[in-house]
Amino acid sequence: MPRGLVLAGPPGTGKTLFARSFARSAGLPLVIGSLAQWQSTGDGHLGDCLSAMKKCFSDARAAAPSILFIDELYGIGDREAFHPRARDYGAQVVNGLLEELDGASDRTGVVVLAATNHVSRIDKAILRPGRLDRVARIEMPDVPALVGILRTQLGDDLPSADLLPIALAGRGGSGASVASWVRQARGTARRAGRGIEVADLLAAVREGRVQVPADERRRIAIHEAAHACAAVACSIGTVHALTIHDTGGVTQLIPTARTTTRSEVMGIVVYLLAGRAAEKAFLGSISAGAGGSATSDLALATRAAFGIEASWGLDTLGPMWLGDPEQDFTMLACVPGFAASARDLLLRCEAEADRLVTQNEAAIRRCAERLFDAGHLDAEAVLEALGPIPPFRTADLDRTGAGTHSG
Repeated sequence: MPRGLVLAGPPGTGKTLFARSFARSAGLPLVIGSLAQWQSTGDGHLGDCLSAMKKCFSDARAAAPSILFIDELYGIGDREAFHPRARDYGAQVVNGLLEELDGASDRTGVVVLAATNHVSRIDKAILRPGRLDRVARIEMPDVPALVGILRTQLGDDLPSADLLPIALAGRGGSGASVASWVRQARGTARRAGRGIEVADLLAAVREGRVQVPADERRRIAIHEAAHACAAVACSIGTVHALTIHDTGGVTQLIPTARTTTRSEVMGIVVYLLAGRAAEKAFLGSISAGAGGSATSDLALATRAAFGIEASWGLDTLGPMWLGDPEQDFTMLACVPGFAASARDLLLRCEAEADRLVTQNEAAIRRCAERLFDAGHLDAEAVLEALGPIPPFRTADLDRTGAGTHSG
C-alpha cells in the first residue's frame, strides 16, 4: 500500500478531520505529531526536537499497523529557502525527518499522512518517490458540499429545512466555518429559549452583511449565464455550476483542452469577456464585476492576451517569445507598443463576445432567469436552461499565428 500521502488545501477544509476519520474507519491507532509539538519538548533545542520526532515515529512503529499524522508539514521548511541564521537548525530537522521516512528504522505498517496549507514550501526531498510522494488536494467546498456539511453539523435539527439559501450566503466558507455558524446559531437560539431556526443560521453566516439587492442579483445572473453560454458555444470546457452568492456570482468551469490552438485560445478570451458583453447588450451598461482582483475576468483575459502575443506566437508578433505573462507581466506591459497590441487583441475578442451574446440572447436570458430564481444551477440544470447552443467560431482567424502551445 502507499507509504505516505500529503493532504494539501486551505485552512479549515478538514485535513486533520480526514486523518482522524481515516484512522477510525480503518480501525487503526492514530499517532499525531508536528514541528511545533516536537519543538515544545524539553528546552526546544535541536537535540530535544529531533528526539521528540524520533519518539513519534517510534510510537507509530510500535503500534503498527498504524497511521502517523504530521500536521502543518510546511513548518518543517525547505532547505533551499532557510534564512542563513536558521539554516543549520532547519536543515538538521529536514534531514531528521527524511531519515525517519526512509532510513534504517523499518517503517513497515506505518502509513504517514501529512497536512499542509502550502505545498510549495515543503522541501522537495520530502516529496520525492518513496516518501510523501502523493499529494491530494482538498479544495474549499462548493455550494452542494456546503449543504451536505450543514446537514451533518445540524444533526437532528431542522430536518426538513431548505439549506441551499444558507449555503449560497456562505459560499467561500470552509467546513470549519460551517461548524462555527452552527455553533453561533445554536447559541442564539439557546439564549432566546427556543429551537434553532434558519434565520439564526443566516444571521451567523452573514454577520451583518446585507443580501444582494434584486437588481444587482439580476445583473449577476445575466453575467454568469453569458459565461455558461460562451463556454458551451466555444467548447472550452464543461460548466459544473452557476451560483449567485452574497458577494457576487461564479461560474465553475472544468476546462477540457490541454493543447490549445489559436482559435481555442481566442474562445477562452471570448468566454472571459462574455459576462461583461451580456451586461452591455441586455442591461445597457457595464458594471465593475468583470474586473478587480487578479483572478477576475479582465485579469485572466489580459494575461491570456499577453500570452497570445508574448509567449505562444499566435498573433501579430508571430514566432517570437518575449516572456511568461504570469512571471513577467509588469515587464511586458512596459515594452513599447506591446500593451497596445494586446489591447487590440482584447478589443477584437470583445467584439466577438458581443456577437456571441447577441446571437444567443434567448438562451442567456432563459438561463439567467432560472439562476435568478434558484441561486444555484448544477451542470444538468445549466444545459437544460440554455438548450441547444450552436458552435461559435471566432471570425478573427485570418491573422498571424497557426500553431499550438502546451497549457
